[in-house]
Amino acid sequence: MARARMIKPEFWISEDITSCTLAARLLFVGLWNFCDDNGVHPHATKTIKMEIFPGDNMSFEEIETYIQELVDNDLVVIYKAQGKEYLKVKNWDKHQRIDRPKCRYPNIDKADIETPEQAPVKKVVPAETKDPIKEDACETYISYINSRLGCRFQKTNKVMAQFNARIKDGFTGADFEKAFENAVADEFHRKNNFKYLTPEFFTRPDILQKWLNAKIVVPMEAAEFDAER
Repeated sequence: MARARMIKPEFWISEDITSCTLAARLLFVGLWNFCDDNGVHPHATKTIKMEIFPGDNMSFEEIETYIQELVDNDLVVIYKAQGKEYLKVKNWDKHQRIDRPKCRYPNIDKADIETPEQAPVKKVVPAETKDPIKEDACETYISYINSRLGCRFQKTNKVMAQFNARIKDGFTGADFEKAFENAVADEFHRKNNFKYLTPEFFTRPDILQKWLNAKIVVPMEAAEFDAER
């Protein structure tokens, strides 16, 4: 059930908020209306689309990228409880003051031991195909993304931790490259000028696994461009 929520004036000038796209900001505020009194909402893309963007021509993948923006800007955390994924609005008590909270969903303190960020992805890779783990492997991968997109991403502690975790899960440098190239070839990311393809986004286990196994149909103009290189 939707609830009326309070928005403070300083919300609009917060650096965390202004770092997000307009659609991600709107989604963040919309979550407040539809989450429970603990600031928890199911991580259900279709439901969020119908609740917050019912009249907008917006794909479920776009919704997911906006959610990731909120995660990347430390506004929302994703966790798993009782076998289901949930979104938790961070610093909820600072945003809202509720006298008699009614909670519909398990709060983050009831989360399973492993969250989507921590859970290893089961992937069997023959030992002979694994890349040797090098100290500069993460930096090399970021340089690869920068060279492909013309960006200037920097190695952060969070990206390095996530990258090393994926290596321990059994992913190789070739896996990272293949997943990234699949995403680059995707029509949605091309239309959005690849703005969502950040190192932090791509070192998440669910995202890496998704694009590693994606079946991409390369547009004709892209295929012709690649053939000319």
